[in-house]
Amino acid sequence: MYLIKKGKKVIPLLVAAALAVGCSGQKTDEEYISLAKTSLAQGEVNAAIINLKNLLSANAQSAEGRFLLGKSYLTLGLWISAGKELELAYKSGYDPTAVIPLLAKAYYHLGDIAGLEELVAQLDLLPEETQTILKTFVAITYIKEQDLEQGIIYLYDVVEVDYDSKYTELSKAWKLGMDKEIAQAISVIDNILAEFPNFAEAIEYKAYLHFKAQDMALSAEYFGRYIAIHPQAHELRMMYAIALVYSEQYEKAEEQADMLLRPMPKNPKLNQIKAQTRFALNDYEQAKQFAEVAIRSDNKLVLSKVIAGISAYQLKQLEVAYSHLNSVSSQLSYQHPAKKLLNALKFQLGYEDDVLAEMLNMPSENVDVELLGASANELFKLGKVEAANSLLEKAAGTAPENADILYQQGLLKMFSDDDSAALFFEKALEKNPELETAMSMLLLERLKAGDYNKAFEIADNVAQKNPELALTFKGLIYARKGELDNAKAEFEKALVINKNNAGVYFKLGQVYELEKDTGSALIQYQKALNANLNYSLVVSSLLNIGRNNEYKENVQAYFEQLVDENSAEPIVYTYLAAFYIVRNELDVANSVLNNGLESVPNNFQLLMLKGKVLANSKHYDEAIANFNKALEQNAFSPTTLVAKANVLTLKGNYAEAIEAQKSAIELIPNSTEYKVGLADLYIKNRELPAASKILNNIQLAGKGNVFVERLLGKVAFLSNDFTKAHTILKNVAKTINTEDVIFELATSLQQLQRSADALNTIERYKSEVQAITSLDLLLKHAELLEKDKPEQALDIYTFILTKSDRHFAMLNNAAMVNLQLGNNKQAHELAKEAFGKAASNNAIVNTYGLTLLAVNDNKNAEKYLKQAFEANDKSANYKVHYAQALLANSKMSEAKTLMLDINRQELNAFTLPRYDALVKALGL
Repeated sequence: MYLIKKGKKVIPLLVAAALAVGCSGQKTDEEYISLAKTSLAQGEVNAAIINLKNLLSANAQSAEGRFLLGKSYLTLGLWISAGKELELAYKSGYDPTAVIPLLAKAYYHLGDIAGLEELVAQLDLLPEETQTILKTFVAITYIKEQDLEQGIIYLYDVVEVDYDSKYTELSKAWKLGMDKEIAQAISVIDNILAEFPNFAEAIEYKAYLHFKAQDMALSAEYFGRYIAIHPQAHELRMMYAIALVYSEQYEKAEEQADMLLRPMPKNPKLNQIKAQTRFALNDYEQAKQFAEVAIRSDNKLVLSKVIAGISAYQLKQLEVAYSHLNSVSSQLSYQHPAKKLLNALKFQLGYEDDVLAEMLNMPSENVDVELLGASANELFKLGKVEAANSLLEKAAGTAPENADILYQQGLLKMFSDDDSAALFFEKALEKNPELETAMSMLLLERLKAGDYNKAFEIADNVAQKNPELALTFKGLIYARKGELDNAKAEFEKALVINKNNAGVYFKLGQVYELEKDTGSALIQYQKALNANLNYSLVVSSLLNIGRNNEYKENVQAYFEQLVDENSAEPIVYTYLAAFYIVRNELDVANSVLNNGLESVPNNFQLLMLKGKVLANSKHYDEAIANFNKALEQNAFSPTTLVAKANVLTLKGNYAEAIEAQKSAIELIPNSTEYKVGLADLYIKNRELPAASKILNNIQLAGKGNVFVERLLGKVAFLSNDFTKAHTILKNVAKTINTEDVIFELATSLQQLQRSADALNTIERYKSEVQAITSLDLLLKHAELLEKDKPEQALDIYTFILTKSDRHFAMLNNAAMVNLQLGNNKQAHELAKEAFGKAASNNAIVNTYGLTLLAVNDNKNAEKYLKQAFEANDKSANYKVHYAQALLANSKMSEAKTLMLDINRQELNAFTLPRYDALVKALGL
């Protein structure tokens, strides 16, 4: 009853609510349109879009609703959505004079020439103002899409008609711009904007004109004004960001790029912009990262590759830097800084032959004297004096009075022990009295000649302009003279002038080491590294001192202090880790690197070193995991891929190692070293044709060397082409005199029926190295000795047994030699031990049976020799051995039967006399 009464009271309320809803009703089309127009007039475009979408959800046929929605999208710069709605409005019969100008603008931004041509088909039906607007958009769209001829036709049509319209003036400006009259074009645009300050197309073109004129600050200003009108016009926002970068407004550029990257994270141009801004701010890690994202999306972006390359160099990732810069080398001028950096990298990475070829082929009009001189200097350092001279001659032909070239020529003379070197250094100093490198070399020449007076003159001549250098020179002179106290005094004076001169601290440390004062040397080296944290020579000296237990704690404490004071610097962790690596304390080194990675997460350098430490500790899976992490940070690192390939090789996973090595070669296609490494992997995986193809191609390219020859010899050896193997390996052995080469060479000779030469090869090698350590070579040596010098063969087998786990094969070989020598009891003991370890091995069973026969245990001998024969009844040797046992047990008939079909040619040297004795005993 209660519920019924309650319901009666509720009913009137429900009716009232329903009536209220009914009274509010849904807005009419006119109301939605009115609200949208008001919102647009107030600049509230998103509010207008909401009202228009509500209208169209109720009445999809509203042409005005479509028109206003398209106009709203156009205002935001959403060209696709605008075009879609305006097309529907146009097809619904909406006023062409209103819709065509807007639709033409949308088509212009979309590059939709076909859409514009459809509108042009109605041109004669349109009023002149609309015609002018349409033809202007058609003209600039054709030009934008690179159909210049068609664009100019429409452009000239608008200009010739000369209808009074801002679009006619815009067309005039475009015509001037096409005629490369940039200043006049800008002047026309300025006149337009004076009357129509928010004319977006005029603002856009003015931005492009300033961009073309390389006035990037003004270009950025006008692109910014355009974006304020059409905030969703992404391609114009991108141009705005580019102009900001080129006008060095990096923070603003990044803001624009970040805004665009959110919806387009892989866009190559946006990532290039980010790379440029990060590079300009010296953030090389991020610059490289963004540049590489850009490259992965568009491999033709030269600027991105240059940024990635230079950034990688700054991060000391030399192979990665080379990979990026080498891929665009042909597109860089010889004067480009990136080209010069690439040449330097080639020398650092061992590709000096590529540099030499390129420099010698450099066209005369492109000769860069500085680059030739620097390249010659690097060739000097590598001892390639003739090659260096050829570059200097080319440079001297262009600039015979160039001080740097004269200096380089002096270096050449010095390398050739030519006394005229000093004359060239003097000439260089005449041309450039402040050329410190020439001073230093002239000083060295004087010191080499023992002319200390002239050396002091050089120091005195520079004293007024550069007293610090003069004192350093004097310190070097006194050190060369052996006057160490005077040397220290001069170096100390230099440090008074500049207490941060790391080089002088280092030299002072070396003087103390000459005096055997290691403690003082240690202090100077520490000061040198404090002054220059990247001074690798100092680190080497400290690590060398750290090997001495007396100073171990001092060096350790210093490196630990460096870590405490520079915890954000990855390099200090590598120093401390290196200290432990040198002392073979790999677990501690790994712990140091873990601490480093906690402070500097995902640091490439630390990940690489940790991977190498783990690999040396035989933690192969962890090492590979570290290299994979390093590749996540730097996918373009060939060194990491090669390191990974090396660890996979240690695991015996040759197939994956090959793939990693291939990936490294893709990054540095010209690396002979990497190709030789791949060939070696193919050999290990017994893919001999693939290895041979690589090695032959290297030789055809004129880049062959003894290491290539060595692998070709190995391929021939494994292919059983012993004649070819011998021909190659006998020459290889002159340079690579290693046990594996000697083994393959001796085995090839043995297979060619030249056992005496094979034995001589091993004996000669043994006399040179005193002791052989390779098991393969020891066994080959013993095998070759067995026939004529069995006692020496037995000595080798005995040596192997004492140094190993007494493998059954070694026991078996020793037993057979003892049999040959008549040491039957020893033979039996060794064979029995071998049989106990490998009772199912036919060779072991056969030897055991023979030793039983030798000690007159004929019954058991027959049993085991029968077992060996039945398991391998094709062996003529085993058949003879079994026949021997049968005869020993008076089973003459069975023995005769076995002996009837034996081919004497198939018997080895051990069995042959036994066969002859049996034939005689059996009367065969």
